Amino acid sequence: MYFHLTLKKKIERVEKKMEIVLMLLNISLAEFLRYISTSILIQKQEKTMAKKQKVITRLKPIPYTLVDLSTSLREPQFSPTLVINNGQTNIQLFSTPDLPNNKRGFKYISCRPNPYLDSLLYSTTDLPPYHVHWSYFDRSPEMFVDEKMTTVGTRDNDGWRSTRANVGIREGTWYIEYKIINGISDKEITETDNESPASHGLDEISRSVTPMHNSNMNSSAHVRMGIARREAALEAPVGFDGYGYAIRDINCEKIHLSRRSEIKVKNNSNNDEIFNEDLKIGDIIGILVELPSMDIQKKIASAMISERVLSDPKNMDENVNDKLLQNSFIEKGIEREMIPIKYKSELFFEEYEYTGSHTMEHLLNPVTVFGEHAIPDKERFQPAKLPNSSITLYVNGEKKGIPFENLYAFLPPASEQRMARTGGGKVLQNKKSQDTFIIDNDDGELGYYPMVSCFRGGAIKINSGNDVWKLPNDLKEKFNNGLVKSYGDRIKSHTVEEYIADVIDNAVNKYLDKKELSLINM
Repeated sequence: MYFHLTLKKKIERVEKKMEIVLMLLNISLAEFLRYISTSILIQKQEKTMAKKQKVITRLKPIPYTLVDLSTSLREPQFSPTLVINNGQTNIQLFSTPDLPNNKRGFKYISCRPNPYLDSLLYSTTDLPPYHVHWSYFDRSPEMFVDEKMTTVGTRDNDGWRSTRANVGIREGTWYIEYKIINGISDKEITETDNESPASHGLDEISRSVTPMHNSNMNSSAHVRMGIARREAALEAPVGFDGYGYAIRDINCEKIHLSRRSEIKVKNNSNNDEIFNEDLKIGDIIGILVELPSMDIQKKIASAMISERVLSDPKNMDENVNDKLLQNSFIEKGIEREMIPIKYKSELFFEEYEYTGSHTMEHLLNPVTVFGEHAIPDKERFQPAKLPNSSITLYVNGEKKGIPFENLYAFLPPASEQRMARTGGGKVLQNKKSQDTFIIDNDDGELGYYPMVSCFRGGAIKINSGNDVWKLPNDLKEKFNNGLVKSYGDRIKSHTVEEYIADVIDNAVNKYLDKKELSLINM
């Protein structure tokens, strides 16, 4: 009896409190009950939808151990492999057997445990020396380096091998310098000038082709230097495909898509003259690379996506409502997909690499093969170009012309990550045809990189410092005003970019982890 009276009093007190709440809310009891029932129904629907929703978890890194955290970054092992003698001095070159090489659609960068990044767990780091240099990872295994990582070369019985630098150029005006350490010597030039081409069975055309083993000149060391994108082949000379632009030492010719041509320079009378002098040991070759701003490049990429083309877009309208454009790197910015791995007990980030596309490969050889027949293309594909982009050549501080203008665009869809398409690529399916238009991510490493190639003992050095070896007179004022920067300065902005990317990746991963946890717990 007492229990029922107590329960009745409690119910009365609750009813009085409800009346006060309803009075304050200025709603009736029926409206309140309707609100409660609606809320319960919505919660049930959300739980049902959550159960039906497929939760795709991100690829989480394996947590580091205390040993990983306490172990200091080990300097790369340099194994003596090759000594190059250029007639003046001996150059000791090394291999780096404890480091992975970029290959098969994957690339690598060193990393370290970072307790401050509680979701990413690891951050990118650099291996010494801490300046721009030839890449530890992005070079042919048959290209060897000195201990300062500024000189590369190859054996005297190897064909063309290539290497890229560790930092790329995406926008702005940069001055890159190379010094030929081993290549054509003064003695070879003198012997070639004194002998007629017929004495070697050569004419001027055959002397300009890729060096062979049938003459003194063609059996000596040779080099090529220039810039190239990430897709350029490392087992071929720079300028072999559409991803690179090169200057060759014989006759100082320019090469792109394996097609060589002469470089024209303005004389004192403002007339064009052909510059065809051989580049020899000790020469300093400077290239001034000019690229438009990233804003302009993104406008071009946006127009390419809107028009579904890989060539120059016709309309640069910025007010295009396109779902594919909204889901691309244009709106989302830089996205990196990397996972920490261990290689020979050392930590590295493994990422998807950009690989050559069928259209660019077809550009090198514009024919369609049907069985035993090769039919030339009626219309040749022309990739999208960057306006106001160029490469200016300087030899020992003297301007020798502008060998290349309107360089090819590199932002997606001009570049492809085939290995990442199952996860990161966005595919638009055309209903009328089965063609697809693919937009891959921009991981922040797209751009043009200093790239050199060596042949039969050739060796070349890159200027890794801030001071220019041979400052051209026409660039002094631009250097002083900051309009032109030395390539050595690029390491500063690159380090900041990597740090910011690490912080952003950690924030994004933390959000995804919380989202995943909330969906699972609903």
